Amino acid sequence: MTVITKWQPPLTAEQLGAVVEKVRAWKPLSLTDIFDDLDRILGAQQPAAGELGEMGERLRGALMQLSSIAVADPGHRPDAETLALVERGRALRDEEMTGGYRTDLGLARRMAWTTSDLVERMINERHIKDDD
Repeated sequence: MTVITKWQPPLTAEQLGAVVEKVRAWKPLSLTDIFDDLDRILGAQQPAAGELGEMGERLRGALMQLSSIAVADPGHRPDAETLALVERGRALRDEEMTGGYRTDLGLARRMAWTTSDLVERMINERHIKDDD
């Protein structure tokens, strides 16, 4: 005799609500926006102090998205160089802006260089496509 158990949903209503909120907040990866921020932070003219916090948050988001894409495919494991960039990005994302212009600019530039290197690596590895 087969016993049929009552089906239980895999997530509670609260957990499902959290998933829905994350889906609503999700923004697709935009290389154009990333390159604009990289140009602004790494360009000849330094960004204004008031811009650094917002730029830093956008770079944190870009590093998080790029890192997720880099390690997502179980059939194509990232190489050591890509993993090193992902780890460097994680460490930089954990650093806080201090409010001091030079310190914050240094952090933003380190995040920008890591983002740039990771984008280049992922384009070369065909994880992402450069639209240009």
